[in-house]
Amino acid sequence: MKDISCDVIRDLIPLYIDDICSEQSKRLIEDHIDECENCRKALECARTNISSDQSEITPDEQVGPENPFVKVKRKQRICVAVAIVVTIFIMTVFWLLVENVGYLNQHVFENSSFTVSIDNNDVWTEIGDFKSDALVFKHKITNDANSTGGCHIRIKTGDDHVIDEYYIKNGNSISAKLKRGKRYSVEIRADKGQYFINMN
Repeated sequence: MKDISCDVIRDLIPLYIDDICSEQSKRLIEDHIDECENCRKALECARTNISSDQSEITPDEQVGPENPFVKVKRKQRICVAVAIVVTIFIMTVFWLLVENVGYLNQHVFENSSFTVSIDNNDVWTEIGDFKSDALVFKHKITNDANSTGGCHIRIKTGDDHVIDEYYIKNGNSISAKLKRGKRYSVEIRADKGQYFINMN
């Protein structure tokens, strides 16, 4: 097999080691290395290098390349988790600001409290005007548990027209038919004593 150069054989050695060359090429290589000591040494050297490279590969690396979709899913889960944590943090800060900063509290959750002393239970006593421009308006009127007792509450529009009247036991609330942004006057009629009325 003197007609095949050593350069050609050495080019084929990697294919021979990986067992991906044809049977005819295998025979040519084997016949050549039987006669050529230099190419035989080159084959042994190539086999030694490959086996030492494989021994350096960790078991995790031998499994094969990681599925790219697994990486994408992992990144998506991390992004979702970070978004949830950031959202919770922002909502907590906002809630603390609304609860503890008076200006924000009044513009998000308006809360008007009235303290009234009743001397005569036969007349309506004006509590005051009420208008809610707050973002959240619950339409609730509460007679505080510390009030003397139950009371009648009357709500009138700006033109002195009575739109509704309620009886509220102390410690209870009612939902009034009020519109956000409209001004109302609120009146109370009750037994002699002190009453704490809350509107929000």
